[in-house]
Amino acid sequence: MGMDISGVNPVSETGSYFRNNCWWWRPLWRYCCVVGKDLIDEETERGGGYNDGCGLDADGAAKLGVLLQAKIADGHTKQWENEYNLFLESLPDENCGVCNNNNRGHKKKKDCYACDGKGTRENFNKSYPFDVRNVKEFSKFLIDSGGFEIW
Repeated sequence: MGMDISGVNPVSETGSYFRNNCWWWRPLWRYCCVVGKDLIDEETERGGGYNDGCGLDADGAAKLGVLLQAKIADGHTKQWENEYNLFLESLPDENCGVCNNNNRGHKKKKDCYACDGKGTRENFNKSYPFDVRNVKEFSKFLIDSGGFEIW
């Protein structure tokens, strides 16, 4: 599943379309909501997690894009990335939900296919990456989008 973000009135090719899969989108949108809390209301924040047309108008999108570029320039986004990655690294492995941490495996004839017999798996939250490059690309899209809708 992915998030297809369409520019409402793009002024360039850059502002016509932006896409992230759900793994990349969620941390990016969370960051936007934190740094852009004065631009993104609660309804839009919630709607950003769905493909139902939620978005910002041209003014809001441009302001968010400029804000994101400022956060990149002053090092805030890189610091966020570093702290986010440290948080992910600190997460302990989770019990395997397939074998219930007992390595019974599929049909109880061999080691669990999901955890290779360990009984634990990498924490699911580690599936959600965040990096400055993605924020930079989204900021360029926002500035040229003329507003956006998430589909």
